[in-house]
Amino acid sequence: MKIELNVSQLKEIYKVCSAALDTKHEKEPMRFIHLENKNGVLCAFASDGYAAVETKTQVQEKEYFVCLLPVVQIPKSAEQVSIQILNGMMDISFSNGVKYTQRAVPPGLYMDVSLVNRSFERDQQKYEIAVNPKLLVRALKGFCDKKEAVVLRFGAEKEPILIDSFVPNRGSAEVRDDKRMLLLPIRLNYKEANQKLSERTF
Repeated sequence: MKIELNVSQLKEIYKVCSAALDTKHEKEPMRFIHLENKNGVLCAFASDGYAAVETKTQVQEKEYFVCLLPVVQIPKSAEQVSIQILNGMMDISFSNGVKYTQRAVPPGLYMDVSLVNRSFERDQQKYEIAVNPKLLVRALKGFCDKKEAVVLRFGAEKEPILIDSFVPNRGSAEVRDDKRMLLLPIRLNYKEANQKLSERTF
């Protein structure tokens, strides 16, 4: 099995999947990105067991391809990359001559991606709230320490998001009253936005 794509596509896959990828996960298959090509639509999926993310891109190959992709260092001068699996080994070859070879982890050992596909379907969501991603990251960063968890409370589409933190205890949770935050949603024409999303194709 073999597939080729632009380095820019690989960079985008790494960038998006990094949000839910744990390269040091105790389960080996979870350290990789699940790649699957169906009729020229390459889907990249990653999950650390707590979050999941997927991104899609178009490729020239129409033949079915599936693998668990590791994170490797991308050489600056390369423009193309080829991913090939042969005899239980994976070769990741860049157009400038840089090549990585390692044992191919069977994709069958990965979590059942189909179980989360339904959650990615937008028409299954009751309502949508749009926020500036930079503001969301800024709001969550430093908001709670390692012993705390964060709670996002949603009222309605155009109401502020209330962010609380609490300390999980055995069988209970202690909500902190000394800090909370409100994050204002982006005012959007939801009807127009949903129409554009429904027309989006890969």
